Amino acid sequence: MWRVRLKREGDALVSVREQLARPLILDTIKLVRQAGGVDDREGLGRFALSIPFEDWLRLREKYPELASSDPKIKSRAYLRFMRLPESEPYRVREKI
Repeated sequence: MWRVRLKREGDALVSVREQLARPLILDTIKLVRQAGGVDDREGLGRFALSIPFEDWLRLREKYPELASSDPKIKSRAYLRFMRLPESEPYRVREKI
């Protein structure tokens, strides 16, 4: 569920979209991390991050390679991002 509001930036009105469940999502991720993370599913890889869509849109602007169509570039970008302190709210494990 999204809420759209308008805010003034100089002489223009700008539409701002907010994900209403974002605080709940981030609280749940924190609880999962504190409980020891998640179990890995065989063949699916290692689950490391859970990013609310609103945050992913912002991160995609800051780190465009996270949205690369090239899987190798995207994988390297996520590995770099996971080492940044900025990734901490989205980590489902204490250690990546």
